Amino acid sequence: MKNNFITLLTLLLSVNLFSQSTDLDKFYFKTESLLLPAYYFPEEERTFYINVSANKTGISFDAEQININGYKRDSENKTGIEIEVYLPNGFNPGEPEVVKRTETIKDRNDNTIQVNYYKVNRRYNYGTFNKAIIKDRGIKKALLLSYEQEYATKEYESSEQAIDEYNLKKGEWNEDFRKRVVQSNYIDINSYFNKLLGYTIYREEIKLWLLGSTKNPEYEKHQQALEIIQNAFKDVKYNYLPEDIEERLKPAILIFEELLQKYREDNKKSKKIRYASYYNLMKIYYCIDNFNKAVEYANLLINNGYDKKDGSNMLEEINKKREGMNLNKVKSLHFDIQNYNEYAIKHKQY
Repeated sequence: MKNNFITLLTLLLSVNLFSQSTDLDKFYFKTESLLLPAYYFPEEERTFYINVSANKTGISFDAEQININGYKRDSENKTGIEIEVYLPNGFNPGEPEVVKRTETIKDRNDNTIQVNYYKVNRRYNYGTFNKAIIKDRGIKKALLLSYEQEYATKEYESSEQAIDEYNLKKGEWNEDFRKRVVQSNYIDINSYFNKLLGYTIYREEIKLWLLGSTKNPEYEKHQQALEIIQNAFKDVKYNYLPEDIEERLKPAILIFEELLQKYREDNKKSKKIRYASYYNLMKIYYCIDNFNKAVEYANLLINNGYDKKDGSNMLEEINKKREGMNLNKVKSLHFDIQNYNEYAIKHKQY
C-alpha cells in the first residue's frame, strides 16, 4: 500500500512539473525596417527648407539641425516644402518659491520633536504660441513648441541656507533651461515632421514566446529556433532584405510547424505550445514583409483561443502597414533612401 502511494505521488509530481514547464518566456531578435510617412511625394520633389519668421527666444535657431530623412535641404534656392518656425515668445521663469516641509522625529532622549526643512523651487516655462508649420503642398499641419522644467535646491534646516544656494544656482538654472529648450525644439520638430514626411530608420527588438524551462522536452528545439532566427536577422538592414531570408529561416519555421502538428489536443498545455508557434511564425513573416503569411498565422492564433488579442493586434498593424505601403507606392519596408548619410534621423529601440 505504501509503495502504491509513493508511486502515485511521484506520478502526480511529475505531471505537475511537466505542466509547469510549459511556461513561456520572452526572447528577442533584432531587426531593421523603415517607418513610412503619412504624406507621399515623388522622390524628385523631396526637398525642403526652413523659414524662421520670428525668434524672440534670445537663442539663435540653427536650421541645419532640422533633417527630414529621405529629403534634401535646399536653404539656398528655397525649393520644396517650406517649414516655418515661428518663435514669438521667449522664456517665462516663475517666481522662486521657498517650500517648507515638516518632519516628526525623535531626539536622543526619545522625545518627539518637529523639524522644519526648506528648499527653493523655481518653475520655468517656454512656448505657448511658438510653433513650426508646414505652409504648402496642401498640408496644413502645425506643431506647438513648449517646454517646462522645475528646479530645486537641496533641503536645509533654515530658509536662509536654501535661498543662498538658489542665489548661487539661478544663473546655472537659467542657462540649463535655455539649452534644454533648444534641444527640445530640434528633437520635437525632427520627430514630428519625419512622421509626416520622412522615411525613418526603425531599429527594433522583436519579442518571441519560447519555452523557458529546460524540463520541457521541446525546450531545446525552441532554443535551436531562436539561434537560427537571431543569426538570419543579423543581415537584415533597413535597406536590405536578403532574397534568401525565408530559406535561412526555414529550419526555425519547420520547428514551429512540427510542434503545431504534435500538440493538437484541446488542453491548456497544448494551446500554449501552439500559441508560441503561431505567434512566432506570425512575427517572423511580418518582419520579412510577407504579410499574407503573417495574416494567416494571426488568424490561426486567434482561433487557437489562447491570448487572442495578439493576433487581433497584428491584423490591425498589418492593415496600417499595407495602407502606408500603398500610399508610398512601395512593396517592401526595406529600401534605399536618398540623402541618407547626410540627413538620417534614426529611431532606436535597442
